[in-house]
Amino acid sequence: MVSTEAPIMPDMVPPSGGIRYPNENRFMRVNIQNCTVANISVNGLLNTTVCTTSYIYNWRQYITYLPLLMQVVASGLCYYFARLACKLCMQRFSFAVPLSLATPVSVAAMITLCYLSPETTQVSIFTRFERFSKDQIIPGFLSWSCTGEGNDRQWLIWHLGLGFGLWWASQLWITRYIWTPKAPRLAFTERLFLLPQYCSALIEQSLLLNRRRNDRERILKEMTAFSDDASLDSSSTDAMRKQREQIVPKIYVCATMWHETQGEMTLLLKSLFRLDIDQSARRNAQDYFNVQDPDYYEFEANIFMDDAMDFNASSEWMPNDFLKQLVSVVDEAASAIHESEITLLPPVKIPTPYGGRLVWTLPGGNLLIAHFKDRNKIRHKKRWSQVMYMYYLLGYRLLGQQDDLQSQSTMEREEKWRNASGHFIKGNLFKYIPERVLVQAENTYILALDGDVDFKPAAVQLLVDRMKKSKKVGAACGRIHPTGSGPMVWYQMFEYAVGHWLQKAAEHMLGCVLCSPGCFSLFRGSTLMDDNVMRTYATRSAEARHYLQYDQGEDRWLCTLMLQQGLPRGILRCF
Repeated sequence: MVSTEAPIMPDMVPPSGGIRYPNENRFMRVNIQNCTVANISVNGLLNTTVCTTSYIYNWRQYITYLPLLMQVVASGLCYYFARLACKLCMQRFSFAVPLSLATPVSVAAMITLCYLSPETTQVSIFTRFERFSKDQIIPGFLSWSCTGEGNDRQWLIWHLGLGFGLWWASQLWITRYIWTPKAPRLAFTERLFLLPQYCSALIEQSLLLNRRRNDRERILKEMTAFSDDASLDSSSTDAMRKQREQIVPKIYVCATMWHETQGEMTLLLKSLFRLDIDQSARRNAQDYFNVQDPDYYEFEANIFMDDAMDFNASSEWMPNDFLKQLVSVVDEAASAIHESEITLLPPVKIPTPYGGRLVWTLPGGNLLIAHFKDRNKIRHKKRWSQVMYMYYLLGYRLLGQQDDLQSQSTMEREEKWRNASGHFIKGNLFKYIPERVLVQAENTYILALDGDVDFKPAAVQLLVDRMKKSKKVGAACGRIHPTGSGPMVWYQMFEYAVGHWLQKAAEHMLGCVLCSPGCFSLFRGSTLMDDNVMRTYATRSAEARHYLQYDQGEDRWLCTLMLQQGLPRGILRCF
């Protein structure tokens, strides 16, 4: 719009030196551009200034609502990470400290700006030739200013400081329980916070006051109705609960090998020695210092080596070089982990129908068993090694040595099974299993590994936590990534990252993970013992598609069989 009116005169000169024009207010500003002096006469005045004037409504600008969007996103992220910190038992450092200091630090910064440099907080005014004043912190439509001058401003600052100080002290006193959390690791959100929603405007106070105290037993009893295992707690008797508490989780570490190199074998053995150190430390703490460790477990390492027999130079059928290589690196891996020269006792040699077995006793007292398979006596490949240790560990070691499997009549077994709503497995096999053995099967886990994997005890403990959190979970898989360098390894890293953070994350949110990789996954023993899992998994390949589905895609097929049994939570992934 071209104006030919008389020169626009300012109606107010603010303290900052800017000029406010007629019709300009907090919700609309006048933008004047391309001002020139024209040799014309308007109302008797010569040399009139002619400008292009435009009116800009602040509420129509997207930048006006940018602080609101930032507040919504920031409060949502704050709630997510605060909940995650409480679940991971990081409440003091990652929940209590930042939320308690966020508000006083912000108020102190505002008061400091008012006290040291009050002119930088004044209302931004548009001058004739510049868009923003150069000394503004929050310019334009959204701004704040310190009122008062001299002693008045000083008294205002003291009043604000004293008021917020008393308010902050009362908040610390009311929420003092957040500094002594008593919630278990990976607890449900309902057990951590009273309400599922939060206040975005006062996010710090909302989270602090919404956090449960967790200091009374009645709170946990009230929240059992919201737990995934509600039926387990409500239908179980006191004797069954005590029995579950007394059973120690048993982890069978099962690694499959086939022509691994010396370096790959050393990585796996180092991981097993680290796990042995962790377990023995927990056992010694309980035995000698009376420490009640809720994460205590027992484990046994088993290595299944395919094609471990071959003809030697004398045409004798003997263990091949790969088995000899495994035996030679055991002491090397133990010395590297313990940082001292260690020589284990010679392994116990046991001939078996499938080949042979070597048994080492690790420094921590746990067993390392190497099963070397003769392909002329037993089927080779990874799937049959998995079938082998499932039937051996779960069928023979867990069930084959029980004497009271047939102690009840058919009617008694049917009645007991109809009333056992606390178990989420309904196979016919479990009708013949006593309650004690069934609970032990639910707390028996198989850690499936490849022969070249490297892991730490913390990764195993994370998987066990996810399994102990809910009896409805049949398996849990961890994040894996290749090691090395070069373009091919970089591509594999990208592929593995997409598979875990995108594909498995989407499956996890939609229901459950469809495939748990066999290189690092934890399976519940009772889930594998179901009728249509182990028995169907041992089906021989008879057609061309069977070799693709059964032998090459054995991990996905095993997970499919588990999901077909109707587990409510199926398979979970660990971050």
